[in-house]
Amino acid sequence: MRRLLPLALAFALSACSVFHASPPTPQTYRLAYPPLEPAYDTPVGIVRVGPFSSSQVYDRLGFVYREGTYGIGVDHYSSWIAAPDGMLADLIARDLVTSRAASAVLQGPSAITPDYELSGRVQELDERETGGCTAHLRLRVLLVRLDVKDPRKVLFADIFASDQPCTPGDAASFAEAMSKAAQDVSTQVVARVVAAVPK
Repeated sequence: MRRLLPLALAFALSACSVFHASPPTPQTYRLAYPPLEPAYDTPVGIVRVGPFSSSQVYDRLGFVYREGTYGIGVDHYSSWIAAPDGMLADLIARDLVTSRAASAVLQGPSAITPDYELSGRVQELDERETGGCTAHLRLRVLLVRLDVKDPRKVLFADIFASDQPCTPGDAASFAEAMSKAAQDVSTQVVARVVAAVPK
């Protein structure tokens, strides 16, 4: 009942009947942070970033929040403007280029043959009450080398996670904190890609 409690309190204090009260205005948010700075001198090659996916619990636009061990809810008034897994894929693809970790990044069909393929799956993306508010992100990433002689060799299959503090009951704060978590995870993924490719 993370965001419903302030709303219920507002209705209770209102002199008007709850049946005449206007519902909250739905708000949409995006994951956003500045591109990673150039950090690598020798790009690994051409990387294709495949579409990311999400586990079923998090395959939705509404903000997901945890309540205890088993409780989970969806905020129907605060949501992402696009699927979080797709936004994460776009941000990581961008960061591979801006950090100069990759010489080029492909998304979708292309006439160019990539050297590597990176895919991901969002395992967890939610708000957690930990004596306050925490934006929690957990992403599983797979990097495969595409080689005619040794096709689809797995270079790594790792999990990357980040927890960032946010303000309880504040959807904008949660979106900002989750963006910081995405930045942290993207930085980890880019560094792992560089380390995994043979020099």
